[in-house]
Amino acid sequence: MKPLIYKCNSITKEENKILHQLIKDNLYSEPIIGTNHYKGGHMTNFYFNKIDHPLIKKYNKYIYKVINKSYPEYCYPKGDDTPKYNFEIKGCWGIIYNKNEGVVEHNHFPYALSCVYYINTPNGSAPIKIKDKIYNVKAGECIIFLATDKHKVEFNDCKERSAIVCNIKFKNL
Repeated sequence: MKPLIYKCNSITKEENKILHQLIKDNLYSEPIIGTNHYKGGHMTNFYFNKIDHPLIKKYNKYIYKVINKSYPEYCYPKGDDTPKYNFEIKGCWGIIYNKNEGVVEHNHFPYALSCVYYINTPNGSAPIKIKDKIYNVKAGECIIFLATDKHKVEFNDCKERSAIVCNIKFKNL
């Protein structure tokens, strides 16, 4: 199944600037693991979606809307009747990549879906590569894909490319 990309019309550019600052204010000091050629990005803890802030609540509402819109395509692509699953965000973090930062190929097993909402994508922002296909997702867009799909972020050639990443679990499976 190919990744799905959605444009977010409910979070404005100005609100994205605030989300970007929230990520910066909650970063770990050390970057995540990269490779011998480049280092990883800087990330928050795995409970970013639990921060008590109106924009985080707005982000959560948007992500649940995207999940509810996309899961029938993953679970029942032929239009069969779909049961009403309960979803849960399990792990959510903000991440910022600077010049020559990226992340090695990995997946998010055992989760069902992974979702990346892009906040800041200046010129030179690295694309995400999922199953050897490149996706140039822009600020204000969200990409959702199977959590078991191998993916990575290539070299970044700008400052402060930022996104919020989360893993999705089916609660009643």
